[in-house]
Amino acid sequence: MKTIEVANIDSSTGGGAIRAYKILLYRAKTGVECQSLLLGYNSQTLRESRERCPPIGFALPSKILTLLPLPHSMKSALLPLKLIFYFKRYGKIDADIVISHDETINSLRLSANLAETLGSKSLAILQLPPIYGNKSRLDNIMEAVQTFNYLLTTPKLDVRDIPWIMYMRSIHRPWNEAFYEVVDYYLKRFDMLLAVSPSIPLEMGENWSSRVLSLRPGYGFDENELSLLRDLKSRRVHSKPIAVFPARLEVRKGLSDLVLATGLIVRERRDFKLLVMGRGRDDIVRRFMSIVSRFNLKDNIIMMGYVPRYESFLLRREAKLMLYPSHIDSYSYSVAESLLMGVPVIAYDIPALKLNFGGVDGLYLVRELDIEALAQKVLELLEARDISVGEPKVKLYDEVALEEKIILDKIAEKI
Repeated sequence: MKTIEVANIDSSTGGGAIRAYKILLYRAKTGVECQSLLLGYNSQTLRESRERCPPIGFALPSKILTLLPLPHSMKSALLPLKLIFYFKRYGKIDADIVISHDETINSLRLSANLAETLGSKSLAILQLPPIYGNKSRLDNIMEAVQTFNYLLTTPKLDVRDIPWIMYMRSIHRPWNEAFYEVVDYYLKRFDMLLAVSPSIPLEMGENWSSRVLSLRPGYGFDENELSLLRDLKSRRVHSKPIAVFPARLEVRKGLSDLVLATGLIVRERRDFKLLVMGRGRDDIVRRFMSIVSRFNLKDNIIMMGYVPRYESFLLRREAKLMLYPSHIDSYSYSVAESLLMGVPVIAYDIPALKLNFGGVDGLYLVRELDIEALAQKVLELLEARDISVGEPKVKLYDEVALEEKIILDKIAEKI
């Protein structure tokens, strides 16, 4: 069986890229002749993927077009990618199945078009809900976005943010509705949709739940990673009032919630520190730090930037807790890693966390958007001495790759 896998494997951009990268490395072990078309990468992931799932080329946005003052989702929908193929090296390109490794419009569009051009079957792997069928969930996400924008204008607005605010107030919601129609069009062109978490079809709504197959879960770990995380738990120290937020800096990940909750916490614990470890778009990071500064929290919210995975483990195991008020997720690497290291997690009761980690000791879920409950739970854990933290259900990537191979075989049988 031959596959062409459209993927972003830049592991610094989040759990979805880490998963795609790992699956490409394990694909060859299942007997699949794998080639990749990369939307993103770094030097390490590119070097290692060349040996097991070599790239036939890259699909990158034009540098000039990326400078246009348009929202990221709008540029993705309207602006085509620049394709660079290694035709001289690979000659004729063919595949039994073309696989999109995420639900972004760039990946879906490129994969669907490539599959139709080659006459191949197609599979889309969904790492987040591309569409939200539950109105209350969508309203909560939109409220988080609007809260971030409100904080950005208090007490004064940076002139650089005027286009962003105008877009968010007047265009964002209708654009999202139109964007959903575009995503719907591309999803329907795939032979199969595979979700990495059972929460994804649930959040997409009844119209999609019967059409999306779910892995439970579709994320995994290497054996050495699991051993390391469990070893760190056995040597864990947590004497300081420090919390960590080890996730991508994205508004829907709860950036405004972090600021508001920290503002409440420091009223009682001035020594509280929140280490923010993750990468985000430059404009989002600048706006987040501007809000932090306006709330006089620069001494409490410490921006670490991207921290390599191993180094982040060492920092996180020393924290008292992980604060994770995200409004979107599927199977969170950050939550799983923290629990495996014995670090308790405080988060919102979104479907992804309830379905994948519900019932695990050490995971404390509060009602979504309840900032006061979030802050109160942090204060309680800061004072607690012995906190029981259980181990979540985890898989090895060998298992996940084998499960996907069974699904690929079923798709191939229809050829």
